Amino acid sequence: MREMYAAGGAQLRRMFQRVHSAGPATSLDLCALDPESEAGHVPWERVLSRALPFVDIFAPSIGELLFILDRPAHAQLEAGAELSAVVDRQRLAELGDVVLGMGAAVAAIKLGDQGLYLRTARDTARISAFCDRIGLAADAWLGREVLAPCFAARSVAGTTGSGDCTIGGLLAALLRGRIRRARRRARPPSEHVASRVWIRQRNPAVAGRRRTDRTRLAATARRHRSRARRDRGA
Repeated sequence: MREMYAAGGAQLRRMFQRVHSAGPATSLDLCALDPESEAGHVPWERVLSRALPFVDIFAPSIGELLFILDRPAHAQLEAGAELSAVVDRQRLAELGDVVLGMGAAVAAIKLGDQGLYLRTARDTARISAFCDRIGLAADAWLGREVLAPCFAARSVAGTTGSGDCTIGGLLAALLRGRIRRARRRARPPSEHVASRVWIRQRNPAVAGRRRTDRTRLAATARRHRSRARRDRGA
């Protein structure tokens, strides 16, 4: 798999560009990266910014995404911090905006036992191009945000493959048209999406760090949006 990230992800970009130009919708998942490995030292933000203009649905886990965009927050999770103590709903929205700014139409962020966060682009042309590929109504998918909790399990035998099942279920539902009712209920990002999981932190030090992080993420999202528009127009 080294060729997928070698030379700044040139082959990954070529592959998705070729598939996308043939007409189907595309999706990209990630796997956990070993910080000590060669892949762990790759500038993944650059790699993804080259590929995501040709990826319709990008589906990383929150840990994988933080490893790429926010190493201090990732280190907190690895040290055992609760997800809600590291990432609140607003921060999820900002991370989603960075992903969408890189060029994806849909950001589907897996949250482990806390569910799935889904955010869609506000770019009409980008969403229309994605929806046309699989027969969805573009106006129902434009600028949407959904936070879906997990089902309560009676017992857990193991979690291996659960992230793959999450994205497999989402893709299967999209292709079968079984989430039409859900997408009608989806709210635009300007509305509050309530969840008992995402309790805002009131610690001033935490709040100050998050304000700084949000400013940085917003600037990153703007930079990637501009680059993605240029790439798709190339």
